[in-house]
Amino acid sequence: MIKSAKKNYFNEKIEENKKQPQQLWKSLKELGCNNRLKTKITNLNIKLNGSLISEKRNVANCLNGFFTTIASTLVDKLPSHSGLYSEQHMNAFYRTLGVVKDSFKISPVTAEDVLLKLRALQPTKATGHDGIPTRFLRDAAVAIAPVVAHITNLSIRQGHVPQEFKLVRVVPLYKKGSKLDPGNYRPVSILCSISKVIERLIYEKVNTYLLNHKLLFKFQSGFRRSHSTDTCLLYLTDYIRCEVDAGKYCGMVMLDLQKAFNTVNHSILLNKLRAIGFDSLSVNWVRSYLEGREQVVEVNGTLSTSLPVECGRCSHSVSL
Repeated sequence: MIKSAKKNYFNEKIEENKKQPQQLWKSLKELGCNNRLKTKITNLNIKLNGSLISEKRNVANCLNGFFTTIASTLVDKLPSHSGLYSEQHMNAFYRTLGVVKDSFKISPVTAEDVLLKLRALQPTKATGHDGIPTRFLRDAAVAIAPVVAHITNLSIRQGHVPQEFKLVRVVPLYKKGSKLDPGNYRPVSILCSISKVIERLIYEKVNTYLLNHKLLFKFQSGFRRSHSTDTCLLYLTDYIRCEVDAGKYCGMVMLDLQKAFNTVNHSILLNKLRAIGFDSLSVNWVRSYLEGREQVVEVNGTLSTSLPVECGRCSHSVSL
């Protein structure tokens, strides 16, 4: 009887508001149709060294300490690369691909470039630590595009990323398992929108250079336009089918890299950028982008103290 009454109630609500989108959506959310992942976790408690931590700021500090050190802990366990990824080794490899030294330089952006990126911002995205809503940036795009272009070009010319763009607000997202274990929370990084606009502008220049010079592995499907897990599976199944048709056996080795983004070695990355033709100023810009980054963790509106991020790159930033 209760289920039937509830069903009739919502049927009436939907019928009543079908021509009023706002009221209709309100009714659907009441029904439970809003399945977006919630960034707030109520009554979050953490267990550390056998002690239960419940005060919000202490929980935030505990999670921040865990998130910022887990990558370093993993890096310490990695074997030494023993010079295999030295600048000399990489230069020798990329010379065989015809790479010319200093052939890539981050070029200036225009106000029109910035305007397109500002207008493409999603107004519902969470606000970064700067407190500037994405909707405001999009609505004011015409007025602020020249200013953002000036800031971007100044950053490019100086090979320096402003420190204000390096602070990230992190919200813990519960995954599975015990809610008392910090390892069962995924850090969701929320960057300020202006920094994301600048990153996308730089990313497009880098990506165009890599594609034009065929410097990406031809079977790479991740982080490439018009590629996805589907293209990866198509390549794989086609290869297996061809080998089987030729009367051969196929074996497969699959690897899962733990915290792949968080354990990126900055030194190896910068050496590789030099080897693929980045000039010194462009390398300096990327170095500045990577170094001096800090993050805070937010738990129910309470922020932790900031801590440095020593290795890797922000998991929700644009992939450089």
